Amino acid sequence: MAIDIRPSGCDGATTYRFVSGGHMSDKPRKITIAYCAECGYGQPALDLTSALMKAFGPALPTVELLAWPDVFDVVIAGELVHSMARDGGFPTDQTMIDAVRARLL
Repeated sequence: MAIDIRPSGCDGATTYRFVSGGHMSDKPRKITIAYCAECGYGQPALDLTSALMKAFGPALPTVELLAWPDVFDVVIAGELVHSMARDGGFPTDQTMIDAVRARLL
């Protein structure tokens, strides 16, 4: 399974599309954290990954860290659950733990 991410529109919004075997996947069992390395968002991405690993241990599905300009977005099971551009700031660990629990476990 791969992720296809493309900026769309002049507002710089990012779209996410998960592709599996050439077909769209309805519900990938994956968490993607897209972060801006140049903006210094690498550490918050690692901190969130660590919090998710501590919360779920081996039950945690795939976590993908994706360096992408000017974003801090979290996609769970194909759904954009946090976007810095849309929601402002970084998500709390507990909010993302609850989102993973609701969507994947």
